[in-house]
Amino acid sequence: MTRAQIIEIGGLYLPIFFSALLIWWRPLDVRKRVAVVFSIMWNLSLLPIVDVFCQRCEFWEFHSSHIIAWKMPLSLYLGWSVIWGVLMPLIFDFFCVRLPVYAAITLVLLIAFFADLLIMPQLGPLLDVNSGWLLGEGVLLGICLLPGLILYQITRCKKYPLMRGLMIAISFVTMILIVLPFSTQSIVIVHPQWMTIGLVCSIALALVPAFCAVWVFAKRGGGTPLPFDPPEQLVTSGIYRWLVNPMQVSMIVAMLLCSWLYMHVGLAIASVSVWLYSMSLARWSESVDLTARYGEQWVAYRKNTPAWWPRLRRRKL
Repeated sequence: MTRAQIIEIGGLYLPIFFSALLIWWRPLDVRKRVAVVFSIMWNLSLLPIVDVFCQRCEFWEFHSSHIIAWKMPLSLYLGWSVIWGVLMPLIFDFFCVRLPVYAAITLVLLIAFFADLLIMPQLGPLLDVNSGWLLGEGVLLGICLLPGLILYQITRCKKYPLMRGLMIAISFVTMILIVLPFSTQSIVIVHPQWMTIGLVCSIALALVPAFCAVWVFAKRGGGTPLPFDPPEQLVTSGIYRWLVNPMQVSMIVAMLLCSWLYMHVGLAIASVSVWLYSMSLARWSESVDLTARYGEQWVAYRKNTPAWWPRLRRRKL
């Protein structure tokens, strides 16, 4: 087994092992489990994009036979995401018992910085670091780890629903529409400039209802659209007055447009799969859950509001 293979194996399984050990030592309550999920989602979505920027700035360069489309070995991508999305929030949680929040965040950032300062130069021949790589490390800490810690904190304390809703929406959209498509397709299709601009603008327009839904959920319901961080009351105003499933409609349309932009057949198939899932299992599960939670209020709302195509004339519930 080569040194590079040992590094890849250790880079994946050691973070998982130590994270599992911390969770076993200090079991997580429901809110902390949700917060960890949000934190790792943020890092999984933003880490490869920021890493591409850093590599193009020639801060460092990876060498591996298991490079994903984002120029990073898959094992290190997952392991790094676990360290910053799970392990560091758990360490932060430990410090929060004894220190103010800002002090705990600062301490965790310093731990991460000095850990990378010691480890990254030792990852050759898998990784070559160049002069100025500490600047790239600072960019990663500021865009990936720091917001992930903040998202963990506001989620576990159930604060700032709009902020956590928007951050989760950004990470989800980034993962589905950017990270996964580019990670599963090596050939880049170049469209005429007018077509590219038109498709990008159309995708941005298609995402407007989704972000409107996030806004309404936070402002009117005090939660997010995700089922494990739901609003405190049934939301039937704003965009939900016209449509039951604005987020699903928004994402399906955006995925179809992105499949055209990238010429990615898998993304088009995924969009159809999302629609079929939403029409079948998700609809049944949502109906059972929301009926149990809100009773006749949900039944009346569902009966008078279309699911997939907005009714131009509003109806009073």
